[in-house]
Amino acid sequence: MSDVLDKLTADHVHIARLLALFEEQVRIIHAGENPDASLLQDIMGFMTHYPDLIHHPLEDLVFEHVINHDKDARKSLQVLLNEHEEISRVGHELKVYVDSLETEALVRRDILDKLASDYLKTLRRHMRHEEEHAFPLARKLLDASEWDMIRAEFKVKDHEVFGKVLDEHYQTLYHSITGTSD
Repeated sequence: MSDVLDKLTADHVHIARLLALFEEQVRIIHAGENPDASLLQDIMGFMTHYPDLIHHPLEDLVFEHVINHDKDARKSLQVLLNEHEEISRVGHELKVYVDSLETEALVRRDILDKLASDYLKTLRRHMRHEEEHAFPLARKLLDASEWDMIRAEFKVKDHEVFGKVLDEHYQTLYHSITGTSD
């Protein structure tokens, strides 16, 4: 079993928690109430940084190694690679909207609902496809030496939110995820 895939799977669990928190806040907006704008901004700040800088590049590297073993997997893995770009684009678009919550007098609920719905649906489907198809294929095809190569190429580290080191910027987000207080 690969610690790299364990890390990616753990990331998915944490990301799913963030998506649930995000969805909860969107429901609050939809009900005409005031959301926790700071929490929404922290979630989207994280979701537009960590996946783009760490999670997706690591997955991309794993998928490249899998494709080297199984050319037939190229098509389905290329879909996932392309989705990484789409998820990033939609996430950044949604972040701009979320960042405007505190400054805009009126929140266009229809726009937020559409952007949030598309983002949540795409990201959840994407992670499910990776967990059900891509990760098992990587476990099957890649041997210990290739996992060593992947680790060497990508130096997997603990992350500020989910690892042992907690960046001050994400403390509120961390406490929201874990249900703990300061």
